[in-house]
Amino acid sequence: MIRTDLLRDNRGVATSLLEAVMVIAIVSIISSFAMVSAMDHVESAKRSRAESDTKMIGIAIHSFMHSTGFVPAYKLGSLRGPTDPVFLILETQGDEPGVDETLLWPDKAEGRDRLENHLLTNLPSGTGPRYPRVGEISWSRTKGWDGPYLASLPSSDPWGNRYFVTVQFLTAQGVNTALEDESIELGIGQRAAAFVISSGPNRQIETKFGQPTDSFTRGGDDIVYRIQ
Repeated sequence: MIRTDLLRDNRGVATSLLEAVMVIAIVSIISSFAMVSAMDHVESAKRSRAESDTKMIGIAIHSFMHSTGFVPAYKLGSLRGPTDPVFLILETQGDEPGVDETLLWPDKAEGRDRLENHLLTNLPSGTGPRYPRVGEISWSRTKGWDGPYLASLPSSDPWGNRYFVTVQFLTAQGVNTALEDESIELGIGQRAAAFVISSGPNRQIETKFGQPTDSFTRGGDDIVYRIQ
């Protein structure tokens, strides 16, 4: 008569059905731990990539300012005076991250331009006029647009959302505009913080738009590289 409560492995060793079930359960638990660990590593890799991307974009902004003597923020590259119009935000491709209106970020369509128009193609607003190139500025033969300042831009952050650069606060007119709108409060001698930001894993921006540089606070799981 066949014993149904016994199984035999390939060495002929009898194993009870209960023991087999226990082994399967233990293997399942170990596998679940391994899966959680793998997911943690994937998330960590995404954060590392976002930190690298924001830093890379920030350094490219610094390079632009060093080689030109002005900021990549103007709506018309040929007009860069103290009253000429500037963009509030430069952005990459990607989905629109969520943001709480109390954080004072501009509306979706307000004062934005693609980052590539300033760092890669020298066509502010997508059509120009362009920024003057090296040798085209009357007061300096060594200053001017000398890009591209990056080999390429990330298509989005690792979670599919856009990177934003708050270029408004790199310009005097941008800060003055914010003060007139009472969207930020600056004390005597304070500057507004300009930064590159990813909304992070939760895909929600949690960092306030207009903050003084000396009391800047990053919100939530946002990934931020400070330009100033």
